[in-house]
Amino acid sequence: MTDIENAAEIILRKLSFTSLTSGNRSRTTSIIDNLAVDVYSSIPSIVPIVVPETNDDDEGIPLFPIRQVYKNLIIISLGFLIMYTAFNGILSLQSSLNAKGNVGVKSLIVINIVILFSAIFLTGISIDIFGLKWTIIIGAACLGFASAPLWTCQATYLSCIARYHAHHKQKQVEDIVSLFFGIFFAIFGTSTIWGNLISYFILNQSNNPEKFDCGIYFNPLSKNETDKAPYVSDLTRYVLCGVFVGMGIVSMILLLLLNQIRPTKPQPVGQSLKRGLEVIQSLF
Repeated sequence: MTDIENAAEIILRKLSFTSLTSGNRSRTTSIIDNLAVDVYSSIPSIVPIVVPETNDDDEGIPLFPIRQVYKNLIIISLGFLIMYTAFNGILSLQSSLNAKGNVGVKSLIVINIVILFSAIFLTGISIDIFGLKWTIIIGAACLGFASAPLWTCQATYLSCIARYHAHHKQKQVEDIVSLFFGIFFAIFGTSTIWGNLISYFILNQSNNPEKFDCGIYFNPLSKNETDKAPYVSDLTRYVLCGVFVGMGIVSMILLLLLNQIRPTKPQPVGQSLKRGLEVIQSLF
């Protein structure tokens, strides 16, 4: 306001404000008011800059208590471990159990083709409609068709609970996300071990061992058909598949215990389909 006062003093001295008539005084007052407005508008520091507050929880989802964060981490890790113990176990036996006509190998090809399709079109739609928790459960039930939404939700769910944990512990989100993913895949990575162990103990119940000449004793003219898939009785097949199906059901029940997380800004179905078509067009 110093500039306004100086300008007013100059005007008063030049116009002899005390000897002015009432008309001149009012005109002088209006000049002073205009100067005040001009000076005020020319000082940018006077105008406050309002910065909108950024909410760390930008999805509008209430934070889980720290115990629920740990519970969800354990549940999703064990659920995927049990699920993929069954899946990887039966997957590795397809060329042996279904060797006739290469049905097992062909089924694996179909599974991966369907995964490619669902990864482009179904992932975003299923998350917006069902939320993360129920998409994981549905994906576990229909693994071949919903593998892409399943893994997308798994990664998103881990990221969300890692962010909640970082909020509670006042730590960097990136560090906690890396920690949670490391714990998950350390547990998940053992699924192949457990699947092969189950297959080993079930398939090695036969009391009719076969003898093969190997190494230096191998005779290429021998009548032993070493390239033929070993015979597996129907009872053994039923027991093996029953165990793996039971493990899949247990994993679904376990995943039901997850807390629900649903995005607050779902995308329209048409927009998700359009984005999928754009992904396909970008490949050509």
